Formats: sequence, C-alpha cells, structure tokens
Amino acid sequence: MCVFHQSNSPGSIYDFQDYHFSIQVSQPAMGQIYPPINSLCLIPAEITYPAGNWNQWGGPNRDFSIQDESIRLDWDSTGPGELWSRELGSGNSGLAVDPYRLVAHFRPIDADGTVSQNESIMCIKKESGQTLWTYEYPSTKLNGQEEYGGGMGPHATPLIVDDKVVSLGYAGQVHCLDLTNGDVLWNTHLVEDHGAAPVQFGFASSPLAYDSLIILQCAGRDSGLIALNTLTGEKVWSSPGATPGYASPVITNINNQKQILFSSGDTVQGIHPADGSVLWSYKFRRPGLTNVPTPMEIGSQKFLISGQGIGGTEVIELAGKADGFKTTSLWNTSRVTFFDSNMVRMESLIFGGESFLYCVDTSNGKKLWTERGIKSPNSVVVNGQLLSLTRDGLLIVASPDRKSLNEISRTQLLTGNCWTPPSLDAGVLYARNRSMLAAFDLTKSKRDQSAAPSSETYRNFALALERLSSIEFLEWVRSRDAGDPDFSLDQFLAAASRQWMDNQDASNAYALIQFGKTISPESTPLLNVEILYWLKSGNQLQAKESAEKHPQCALSQMILNSWKQPDNDGKTVFELEGFASSLSVSIAGTFNNWNKNQYFLEKKDNKWKIAFPLASGEYQYKYIVDDKWIADPGNKSNDKSQNNNSIIKVP
Repeated sequence: MCVFHQSNSPGSIYDFQDYHFSIQVSQPAMGQIYPPINSLCLIPAEITYPAGNWNQWGGPNRDFSIQDESIRLDWDSTGPGELWSRELGSGNSGLAVDPYRLVAHFRPIDADGTVSQNESIMCIKKESGQTLWTYEYPSTKLNGQEEYGGGMGPHATPLIVDDKVVSLGYAGQVHCLDLTNGDVLWNTHLVEDHGAAPVQFGFASSPLAYDSLIILQCAGRDSGLIALNTLTGEKVWSSPGATPGYASPVITNINNQKQILFSSGDTVQGIHPADGSVLWSYKFRRPGLTNVPTPMEIGSQKFLISGQGIGGTEVIELAGKADGFKTTSLWNTSRVTFFDSNMVRMESLIFGGESFLYCVDTSNGKKLWTERGIKSPNSVVVNGQLLSLTRDGLLIVASPDRKSLNEISRTQLLTGNCWTPPSLDAGVLYARNRSMLAAFDLTKSKRDQSAAPSSETYRNFALALERLSSIEFLEWVRSRDAGDPDFSLDQFLAAASRQWMDNQDASNAYALIQFGKTISPESTPLLNVEILYWLKSGNQLQAKESAEKHPQCALSQMILNSWKQPDNDGKTVFELEGFASSLSVSIAGTFNNWNKNQYFLEKKDNKWKIAFPLASGEYQYKYIVDDKWIADPGNKSNDKSQNNNSIIKVP
C-alpha cells in the first residue's frame, strides 16, 4: 500500500477503501463561493438525519442523550473493550459521526513535536480508525485572542448534514466540505467577511442545521447569529448585534413557535429561525464573562441557562406567543455554575459540574448532592443512566437519583486532558484527549468480551493447533462457544495469542496470530498482538514494518514515533536501566515543553537509551514508561517539589 503525504500547501488526502491516493486542490480565498455541482439540486424542506447518528454537538437532539438498546453498561473494572485507537492532534472539538465515518477537527503535531499553526478536518473510517481524507488550512490567532488551558483549539464540533460537513475554526474560519472526499464546497470567515468580534479564547459555538440553513454564532456590532445557505454559503439573514460568547445555539419549540435559543456574552434570546428576528431577550445579571453551556429546555416554556456571565444558574419561563413573549426568572443560584463542562437532564434533575459532579433540582435550583473525585465531567444520558467522562480520563457509569450518584463502575479510559464530551453511535463510544482518539465497544459488557478462555482451553488450543488442519481448527474453535451469539473469534484468538506470549510460548503465539489473520486479515485485536509479538521478540524492524502497514493499531504510532530519534552523536545521553517488559519509554522535560511524544528511547540489552543535543543550562525532566511518568531512578537530583522532577545540568 502506497501512501502519498500531503504537502504544506492546503489540499486534501483521500482514501478509497484500501487504496490511498493524493489530490491537491487549491484553497479558495476566504469568502469565495463555490457553485453547487448540481444546479438542479433541490433544497430540502427540513434536514433530517438517520435515527441515532451523533452528527453534531450534543448528539441527535443536541441534548447529550441517546436511547440505544444495543448498549450495555454492566462492565467490570476493566471497562469497555477498545476497538481501535490512533494518534490525532491537539484541540477540544467533539466528534461528528454518520453511519459510515466520523469527522474530527484538530491541530496536527509537527515533526518537531510542536503544535501546528494549521488546523485539520479529518474524515475517519468508523470500523478501523483509518484516515479517509484530510483537509488542512492555516489558522493563527487574531488580535485579542488568547490560548485557554494550554491550547489554541479548535473548540467547535463539526456538523454533518446530508453529504456535507461544516466546521468552525479557532479564528472564525468556516468550511463546508464534501463528506465523501473532502472537496471544499464553500468557505467564509466570520471576522473578515461578516464582522464578528474575535472571541477571546477562540470561536467555540458549534454549527447548527435548520431547514436549508447553517446557523452560526457571529457575535459583533452588526450580528449575533447568522444563517448561511447550506449549498452555497451565502448569508440569508443575521440577528441583531450581540457580545461574543461560547455557547452553542439549539432549536426548540415554545408555544408552537420554533425558535433558536441563543446565549451570547450578555443575553439569552429567542431568535426566529426563518428571518433572524428577536422574539424575546433576557439580559444576564453579570454580563461580560464566559458563558459556555448550551441553554437547556426543561419543561413547557421553561429553560435553564448557566455560566460565569450569568452569575450561576437560572431558570427562565416564557409566557405569550410570537407576537409578544414575556420572560420571568423562576429561580437563580450562585451556588451552582456549569462552566466549560456540559450539563445533562434526567427528568427533574440536572447533572454537571466543575471540580465536582453536582445534582440540581430543576424546580428550585437546590443542590441535592455533590460527588467529589469527579473532575469536570462531560456527561451523556444513555438509556436512562449517566455516563460521564472526567477531565482526567475516568469513565464513570451511574444510576443517579435525588439522594446519591449510585455509581456502578469507574474505568480509566484515557489519560491526559480530556475536555471533549464523548460521542456515541451504533453502540460505539468515541472519545479523545489532546493527542489520541479511541473507539470502544458498548454492545457487550466487558464480562462478555473477556469471557476469557480458561488455562485448560488454552492448552486445548495448543493441542488442537498441532493435530488439526486450519479449517478443522477453525470449526473446533467456533464449537467452543457455539451458544454465545456475541462470541468474537478474532478477539478470542488474540487473547489466546497474548496468553501464550505471557507464558513464553512464542511459537504457538505466532502460529495462532497468523492463523487468525487468514480468517480476519484486518482484525485490529490480532494486528495489535502481532506488533506486540515482534516487540517482545526484539525484532524492532519487523515491528516497524507491521506498524507502517497498519497505522490504525494502538501500538503503531508509538512504534513509528520511536524511530524518529535524533542521531546518537548528541551531547547529552539519557539511559534508563531495567523495565525490560515495557513497550514504550519516552522522555520529556523543560527542553521540549514536556511533550511526551517527541523523544522515544531505544531498547538495547537491559537499557533504554537516547542521545540528543542540549544547550548549556539546567533542565527538569521525567521518563514516561508505558504512559506512566517517573523520575529518573539513576539521578538523585530533583526539584524538591511534589512533582519530583529530575534535574540535569548541561555544562
């Protein structure tokens, strides 16, 4: 398989099934409109989506809830089974999913380990994690913009509508791409073309589809929201001027009047979706600060708003009709504020939080309980249960009520900063941090997936493999669990291979891996075990070759990065003894802004080693061994803080 890499100029990379090819397309100037390919294309009366597809911010109904009977949450402590994982890039944007693919928006990591000044929109194959196409464009800060939380976005979640994907970048660039191949259909710039004020921490309000329109927050002197034609990108209407905010708009129906709930920096408004006129407006008590959560309808003509600019959390009730709505505050509280994490509703209860998870009664704003140890959770309501992904990567399943959380399970799903709510579609959970994207199977409990063969079964595997032909062996394996409709043969074979490797039975492990690949050549579990086999065998070249062939595997990027090392003629040599069974060791410190994915050590005999030039000075550093940060055991000099960073002085 030959992969042609994209040049630094804007363009697209395409992947048709197993064949990769590259076509460079010129980037239209900001504001340039591409005519529709088919001028006879009819504009639909109202855009619809396949049931259940997580095609936008907040999912099918934009409220972070989903009903999917295929999902099971009765896991053991090891959590749901991983289908695939891959390196992605920096950013906080959510993932948009359709029946065949998902779309991610991020900043690539350059070869030197720094975050790119470009943004990428990537379409990914759902079942394997392989890249289908990528579109990349320049994106730098505007005057007055700042980085938040150590990153420059992007923050807004892409929108999949019909056969298109619409994205909003950190600096206000809007792109509409063909979902099938990444071609640019049209683009525009909210600041340069529509007069939006640069949002301090980057544009974050996710696009919304309504009828034949794309609705975007474009807050500035002349507009609050703008509506663009989905086919051409031409502006159809704009609502009156407003101060910038971060909340995403949502469609609701109040007293038989469809309207867009729009939270800006100083007001929440009801906007008529046909012409952008203001149906009603309610001014916040503390305007000027950040308002992030999407307004939430909580009952007939009642909705909840929250944010720093709101001074806490408040419920507004509307009375009247389109010719005269009246707003009334039913309650407000400064004791609960939902900041940059989302909030979800289960009947009369609201869940969300910042440092902790809160439960709030929607009837009076009373905080019913606080659950500590759940940091900045982004939550989804799944079949009436609460699924929360914390900022530090914990996945928590609970069945909460008015008295307590009633936690069911807690799993370390990811590491690092996880600021993005998970997306769920067709029984699969997609989650990301600021460097990785992973997919997890929710259709079977972990107990089912790891209904691990007993030691006796493994021994029977070995005996059967010796005496039976491949076809007979396949039938024999299938007969072991013929009564289980969820039985996954490739996962079973991968588990058996891993067990044999752990038991130092390399020959049977390899034979079983190869046998499994004849049945399921693209099985991610089997390919992961194959790469692991080469690593444990000390065959780095073969591991690298397998990783290049199968970049969707969890180990692949680690292996490929480990070959991107400086020449060993540098001035400073780092060595780590032991850790013979570890798969990955890297080093990070003040010399590379603590980027753990830049310098990977090479294993030689009983040592991990790397050498690269460092200028004179003092540096703090740590090793990252299989994603665990440790101080250098061979260096007793440290920074005397609770971080216990090792210190090296270069003359």
